[in-house]
Amino acid sequence: MKIGTDGVLLGAWAPIRGAKQILDVGTGCGIVALMLAQRSAEFGSTITAIDIDQDAAIQAVENFADSPWPDRLPAKSDQVHQSVAKFSATDDRFELIVCNPPFFASPGCMSDSSRKIARHATEKDRQQMVQNMCRLLGATGRLCLILPFDQADATVQLCEMIGLHLWSRTDVRPNPDSDPKRTLFEFATKKANQDYTELVVESHRHQFSTDYANLTRNFHLRYDKE
Repeated sequence: MKIGTDGVLLGAWAPIRGAKQILDVGTGCGIVALMLAQRSAEFGSTITAIDIDQDAAIQAVENFADSPWPDRLPAKSDQVHQSVAKFSATDDRFELIVCNPPFFASPGCMSDSSRKIARHATEKDRQQMVQNMCRLLGATGRLCLILPFDQADATVQLCEMIGLHLWSRTDVRPNPDSDPKRTLFEFATKKANQDYTELVVESHRHQFSTDYANLTRNFHLRYDKE
């Protein structure tokens, strides 16, 4: 899986608030876990990453080892290669869980290629995934997701049904004239005031908006010379 805007958005946006134990579900190449390791360097968070795809797990561990934070990221592929269903049976609990989940609802049969598995899920799959992640949250834990905008309301309803409360939501527009295409969520086990915002990715064709540039500045080499 190539690095995409969704992963970069989630890794830069997810409010870490000093979380010491962080879990990245469906880590892929490890980009979100790496971004969270960079952001939490000052307080030394431990990042756990899991993925159901073995090749992804191998690549993620290679990327973790080549990073400046290998001591805070998984060191072996068998630590990463596991499903959230299996992992949720452990006694581990996390202050923050992040997930860029499968998002294209697919009621029919699919190819078993890794890319299609990574990008498709039925509603039943998604509900089970959220329930498993909820089990892994600590008493004050928070769950951050990025999903297509047209799944936003259903996601809020699903999370409320299993006991998670919406804390913040950011709808993401590709440009100022387009409808929102993605939504970033922060849910928590405790209630709080809800914060709604919008983010525009490009102000003009191939030109990042000021808000997007400020959000992701620490992760783009293009800003090193500024």
